[in-house]
Amino acid sequence: NGTPEAIDIRTIIDGPDRPVPPAASGPVERDDRIYPIPFAPGVVSTDTAGENMLSFTNDGDTAVFSRYDDWQSQTPMVVFRREGEWRAPEPLPFAKTVYNASINGTGDTIVFCVPDPKSDEGARVFASQRVQTSTTESQATWSEPEDLTASVGIRGSYFDLEEDGTLLYHLD
Repeated sequence: NGTPEAIDIRTIIDGPDRPVPPAASGPVERDDRIYPIPFAPGVVSTDTAGENMLSFTNDGDTAVFSRYDDWQSQTPMVVFRREGEWRAPEPLPFAKTVYNASINGTGDTIVFCVPDPKSDEGARVFASQRVQTSTTESQATWSEPEDLTASVGIRGSYFDLEEDGTLLYHLD
């Protein structure tokens, strides 16, 4: 019906003895029940930067996330798994800085947001489509991002693009 619904999705991992890398601390206060688990340590997750908003394609072989030293200035990254091994992540070419990003299940659309310093209404939302697929994923090309804030008026973050095209997001 076009009316946003409030949904809270969190990963709860029991065990206060689980170590938390220093770079994983973000603006959210720690809770005794919420602990990040490094994903592909040393390849995707690092000790030198934080990673945010990991999302996967349906086949589980492609993931998009953002990497940061500064929470407000995150680099969109893509990583591919081939022959059971995760490759080194690469920056996505269509945006230098994002707040967070998410890939859809088929791997042909990425939705991301960029903080809007000129507005207190929240982050601007963009989408980019894969327009050419290469045998080497890192050489795939993406469309110029469409400004969804300008075209349909949404502002938000923390996206989940469902198979039927429904976009779930945090309403800023």
